[in-house]
Amino acid sequence: MNLLIDFDGLASNPTNALRKVTAMLQRSGLTAIGIESDGRSKRIAGVSFREAFITFADSQKLTLRVKATGDVYEVRINDKVTPIKAQDDAGAAVKEIAALLDLNRAKFQKRMAAVRMNTPEGVKTAAPSLRKQLETQSAELDVAIADAREELASLQAA
Repeated sequence: MNLLIDFDGLASNPTNALRKVTAMLQRSGLTAIGIESDGRSKRIAGVSFREAFITFADSQKLTLRVKATGDVYEVRINDKVTPIKAQDDAGAAVKEIAALLDLNRAKFQKRMAAVRMNTPEGVKTAAPSLRKQLETQSAELDVAIADAREELASLQAA
């Protein structure tokens, strides 16, 4: 994929470094709400790169691994490596990424809805005390109903 991204700019200002990419994604109908980069160079299998992270409005994440030449050599969508067919044509590659994000949206949202979040430590819920309170109210109402039935029976007998 031959996207020219400012490699040095990823360390200082990732928004400007990825301006062309985000503009192309915007034209494809995707809204980027977060653009980040840790700015650190990493090396895997002899390839030095920096990672750029783009978060979209539907919470999907796109990670671009950018070589020192400014070329993207690996694309990750929601932390999964995704092969891109049109690596040589920047416009076609961005359209392909946008299509993959659109295709993956329903499955991603279903997976996010299924994730169970634990309550943080120290946070108390009102459910146990509310349950006790409702049980007490129920018992008081049962007593009031029994008293009303007794009174009704005494009135009907008289």
